[in-house]
Amino acid sequence: MKKTSIAVLLALCLALTALCPAFGEETAPAEAVTAEALAEWAGELKARALETTPENDPADESADMEDGIQFLYPFATLFADRAEMTADTRVKTVVIASAEEASFRGIEMSMTPQELISLFPNDNPDLAGTHDMALLYLRETEDGGILYGRVYRDGQRIYIVEYAHLVPAGDGYRLAMLTCSFTESLLVSFRAEGFGDTGDPLLGAEDRDALSRELHSLAAAEEYRAVKSSRDGASLTPFGVEDLVFSGLDFLALQPEDMPGTPETATLDNEDGSSLIRVDGDGYVAVFMSDSEGTRIVSLSLEDESLEGPRGVRLGDAFHEDLQRFRFEDRGSDGTTEVLYGGEGEVPRGIMESGSLDGLALRYVTALPDGREAELLLRYTLSHLSEIILHIQ
Repeated sequence: MKKTSIAVLLALCLALTALCPAFGEETAPAEAVTAEALAEWAGELKARALETTPENDPADESADMEDGIQFLYPFATLFADRAEMTADTRVKTVVIASAEEASFRGIEMSMTPQELISLFPNDNPDLAGTHDMALLYLRETEDGGILYGRVYRDGQRIYIVEYAHLVPAGDGYRLAMLTCSFTESLLVSFRAEGFGDTGDPLLGAEDRDALSRELHSLAAAEEYRAVKSSRDGASLTPFGVEDLVFSGLDFLALQPEDMPGTPETATLDNEDGSSLIRVDGDGYVAVFMSDSEGTRIVSLSLEDESLEGPRGVRLGDAFHEDLQRFRFEDRGSDGTTEVLYGGEGEVPRGIMESGSLDGLALRYVTALPDGREAELLLRYTLSHLSEIILHIQ
């Protein structure tokens, strides 16, 4: 890896902080996404489409898709009810993969989920919910309408942020929706649909009530929360003792018999009155030291992608996702080592390493109450987390 690579990586993580309002700066309250706002935006895109020749042939059989007839434009992809874009054509769906020319509410590609969520109402800053979902806001109107925002996630990995408006229409309800899709915590596309006044599927009263119950249930869920993440590393805290409690485990208090599942245990006698106890479980390896002072944890290696470590790190995480969960400061680089915070030999400290055959590595060290030190080691292969080791020094 070239000497400039570490600085470049930090620069990329810091580059979009300007997207977020400065601390203390007054901003107007974020407005919920409404069917009317989506319809107005779609109308603006249609007006541009009427003056632009599509890049594909909408009359070709390949343009007839599930969402409608596809019209490819430089600024957006529109799906319509016919193969000709006229004043009478109804745009059914809008898909944006590059928001430079056709943004909605300031959305930009490569935003993180947190940056996008900041553009809209959020009554749940900790994203408390279930492992799979969290509710952002819920508004029910007197006419029976529902406005809401929610995230779909796999633990800390958010892959969809959804905003919707259930609108009374005739004998039922119409659902207008804005869906923002993420890959490795970066926005890659967003789509809007259901904003037309005719032709959209109608939901019945039972569907409306079922949705309301589902959303209220999600609002009450608190079994899982998001870890704070930011491109501004100075706003984050160093790795600390509080991070040693994770996934239902208290690392410092662990004993061999506390390890989950039905692990295999092996003991190595050091022939000095002490012994090492290795516990191999489903997706982890723990090592303990046993001597006259008792038995205490030495290290824990997480080897299964389903297991979360401190601050929700998991095997398979993209490097930038984990870097943005711990404090980091732009201090420059010597080409192979970057001091993220603290300093060489200081505690607490954060270090980023590169240039070795092992690829990138993050090391976070904190002091323990008994004077020892704990280190979290994260190694990356092809910029994805491949090794998690927590050990006592």
